[in-house]
Amino acid sequence: MMMMLPRRRFTAAELARAVPHGPSPSIVGAVLFNVIFVMAMYAVAFHAMVPAPIWFVMGFYLLGLLAGLWALWHDPGCRAGRWAYYVMPMATASGFLLVPMLTYGGSFGQVLHTAQNLSTVPAGPGVLGALFGMGMVGLWFTAMHRSQHIALRLAELDERERALEMARQLGSAQIQPHFLFNTLASLQHWVASGDPRAAPLLDSLTGYLRATLPLFDRPLLRLDQELEAVRRYLEVMQARLGERLRFEIRAEPALGATPLPPGLLLTLVENAVEHGISPQLAGGSVQLSAWREAGQLCIAIDDDGPGLPLLPGPAEGHVGLVNSRARLAQAFGTKAELSLANRPEGGCRALLRLPLSA
Repeated sequence: MMMMLPRRRFTAAELARAVPHGPSPSIVGAVLFNVIFVMAMYAVAFHAMVPAPIWFVMGFYLLGLLAGLWALWHDPGCRAGRWAYYVMPMATASGFLLVPMLTYGGSFGQVLHTAQNLSTVPAGPGVLGALFGMGMVGLWFTAMHRSQHIALRLAELDERERALEMARQLGSAQIQPHFLFNTLASLQHWVASGDPRAAPLLDSLTGYLRATLPLFDRPLLRLDQELEAVRRYLEVMQARLGERLRFEIRAEPALGATPLPPGLLLTLVENAVEHGISPQLAGGSVQLSAWREAGQLCIAIDDDGPGLPLLPGPAEGHVGLVNSRARLAQAFGTKAELSLANRPEGGCRALLRLPLSA
């Protein structure tokens, strides 16, 4: 009795997303070995009582079975796999009757008599039925297993994408709110007191807000757009800190189109200003450099502040760095790296390595 195949049909996009690669060589080898082994055992055990044309029909069934298994592995709802499951056994069974008739010129009754004689041979009952049964079970199991596997994989990918989107939004929202509040407080005070620094600060803050708008609705951002947000942020901080902050941004123009998670450089520069410049009465400098090296985009953020503590802990465990590494892993896997180290001449360096876009 046939069992129903799964009813769900997956789209080409869903299949490409859930099953980007075909079966592994080990799976293909295992299936071929078992099918060939079973057919060889049948040939050795029953070659004397099965006419040669019947072996031709069994070979046809074997090829159809393998084609059905391959089709159902890639798409458990495909039409070819369903034809192999529902139609091929009936077509093959008809072949067991028609081929001998056409080959030997016998009548339908003679063919049935020959099949009845086959069933009297020891170990002969159900030989062909058992072959059909194993093939049917193999096709059904493959279809059901792959359908459940793909459905679960799609659900897992959907859940992962929701988590990644939430992490991206949290990472973008992590642009420190106290920076905006403090800047607006300074701007309000300068406007009220008629300080000439108010107009440049307002201009820099407006440019910063305009440059950071793409951070909230894009999974990746061009390097030149990210650098514009960094430049505007440093201008705002320079307006607030005055001569205590000096900065420089150097990047090869050809690298401007390289994608990276939005807000990543901004987070690293904010850390450099907060932990490297603000604690020092004399202030300091921040330098951002971007260059190409060994097929990668290298970005260094250097400051001449107090540097990292001797014992690991607070710096490496900072929520901004943890989120930055998580977003790098989400976007590039193991191809991206973020490291922090003290500079020999003093201060800290955050070094970012990203794969270059093709």
